[in-house]
Amino acid sequence: MQYVLGAEINLPHNLEYVCGKDSISVDLNELKLIKLIQYYDPKECALCKATSLNDWLNIQGLTQENIDFGLYIVFAPSPEQYSEIKRIFRIQEKKYNIYLDKDNLYFEQNKQVLKNRMFHTLLLDKDNRVVLVGNPLASDAMWTLFKSTLDNMLAHDGVYVPEK
Repeated sequence: MQYVLGAEINLPHNLEYVCGKDSISVDLNELKLIKLIQYYDPKECALCKATSLNDWLNIQGLTQENIDFGLYIVFAPSPEQYSEIKRIFRIQEKKYNIYLDKDNLYFEQNKQVLKNRMFHTLLLDKDNRVVLVGNPLASDAMWTLFKSTLDNMLAHDGVYVPEK
């Protein structure tokens, strides 16, 4: 895990943001300072994961409280699932920050990190460097670590400053 912390993550410049009936091409590099990226690869059942998005509502609430923090859920659906997953996101009542990576560029540009599914949830600083690895929803301990790390970064303009 040490090789992941501090690694710079390359974010594709043309992810498809799905918002209601509209889809637009988005460059995540131009969005919030601090990013929590949740990545679902083509080997996972995108349709199954789409039904569990309510789990992310607490974190999405944090993004509304903090203008410098964003949650980005990146799906790289298989070609067979692409049209169906896009349709599902278009008709959902709740709006999530969903990005479709049709060509799986996020993985291709970050293979050294993403080859292990354990590293599919990453908290990035303002320079897109990995500060924390792991899903904050996985346990109370992980939530506490995530929240304290995020608070530290918000207090230091998007940079993590280790406590002494």
